[in-house]
Amino acid sequence: MQRLLSCSRLPPLNVIATGIVTNDTQPTENFHHGVGWRLLEPDSMPLEEPIKMPGLVITTTHLAGATEESKKYNYSEQFDRDPFTASSKEWIRNSNSSLKVDRNTGEPLLQEVIHEKGRPKWSFLKQNKLTMDSHPAKWFFALLPEKEKIFHHQSVVTMEEWTMFTNLKALLAQAGSTIYKGFEPFTTEDTKCYIGLLMLHGLSPSPRMCYKFKEQEFDPRFCEGVIWSEC
Repeated sequence: MQRLLSCSRLPPLNVIATGIVTNDTQPTENFHHGVGWRLLEPDSMPLEEPIKMPGLVITTTHLAGATEESKKYNYSEQFDRDPFTASSKEWIRNSNSSLKVDRNTGEPLLQEVIHEKGRPKWSFLKQNKLTMDSHPAKWFFALLPEKEKIFHHQSVVTMEEWTMFTNLKALLAQAGSTIYKGFEPFTTEDTKCYIGLLMLHGLSPSPRMCYKFKEQEFDPRFCEGVIWSEC
């Protein structure tokens, strides 16, 4: 995204980009030399305007101080991108969809193939012990783990770090002394419960979050009996 934003401010090229360096001002940290923007020429005939009420114009027309909308043109030029050739390893399966395994090691056999659809790396599945039958919560904790593990990349964020940062912010705000009397530092389990509450609220919204902690007899439509029974 940052690469596109930085290159969007560059002047467009007047020629089609080729293998020859034609724009030496292109930043090397973003795109290769010789690659740039090219203006597309619209068709000569404007598009037919849709039938609408007289005097009805779009908001941008009023803001520009005009009374008539600008003509709209189509672009007939077609182009194609290079074929997607990125590859990754995937398990080899038998005709009945079961995994083929190495007879000597017992490990699933892998093959390097071009992936047409997104999929997790087999190493990620192996590290987090994930299968097609894994509980959805286990997949979530693989993306946002509770604690840092030895195989995690340094960029991985954990719930433990979220909890520590939240407690630090509360400490800086003097929670428990001047405000929020009786405040106690959160635990990682508290953070996990709060994330679960937000996910439940997204799947089953209530007018107020406090309704999640009321008995269903209070309001059968929005109150969650499961959360109320756990409180």
